[in-house]
Amino acid sequence: MVINYIKEYTEKYLDLVKLRYETYMKTAFPSLNIGKVEMVKGRKYTKIIIENAVHSFIDNTNGNILKPNSYKAPHKTPRGNITTENGQLESFGSNNPKNNGYYWIKYLHRG
Repeated sequence: MVINYIKEYTEKYLDLVKLRYETYMKTAFPSLNIGKVEMVKGRKYTKIIIENAVHSFIDNTNGNILKPNSYKAPHKTPRGNITTENGQLESFGSNNPKNNGYYWIKYLHRG
């Protein structure tokens, strides 16, 4: 079923976001605590949140990775797709998986 397929890849994408965020924080800010990375599933989109700020949205129907337009809504232009490894890496702004830099798509704090 398509929904289970997307759910599996969403979990993998969340793990990738956590890994890259933790690597970035340990490298750039070793004295700071690492914030919480969580996933909030909605009807149409799944929201990836880091420290009360939206990192990205995932379209539950096709797996597209979308940058946030606001805290509650995504921008409509896809930045990648969770079903392909290249699509996941492109959403970070880098195709180099060994790059330790963390590329924010858009970092919007809750108002």
